[in-house]
Amino acid sequence: MSMSTEIDGVRARVTRPPTSGTGVPHPSWEAALVDAAQAVSETRLTAIIGAPGSGKSLLLTRLQAWIEGYGAESTLVRDPSAGWDAGDGVLLMDEAARLSPEQLRTLCADGPRCVMAGLPELEAALDRAGCGAVV
Repeated sequence: MSMSTEIDGVRARVTRPPTSGTGVPHPSWEAALVDAAQAVSETRLTAIIGAPGSGKSLLLTRLQAWIEGYGAESTLVRDPSAGWDAGDGVLLMDEAARLSPEQLRTLCADGPRCVMAGLPELEAALDRAGCGAVV
């Protein structure tokens, strides 16, 4: 499932990897990968929201392979508290709900092309950081 929204003038899309609730990929998981890849190519900010075990981290890994398969650079950050430098590439940020409101504001306002993955509280964290409503 994917929904588009506007965040401080930046078009963003939220993609939720579909699962059966058991952590086992649902048959439409590949469609979620295609949808996320399309969102990355069309928008600067993409958020992947899901429950634990829903496939968010795996989706980031597969998305990184897709990005690099097209010759683009990317940085996959599994622990955002360790800091990051995406350079000119796409920043893939796992556990993004752990970012501070200031870090989220920076990524939303003038950060690199970014894919954030996190638990459902990431939506509220983006809203509290002033990144706009993500529905």
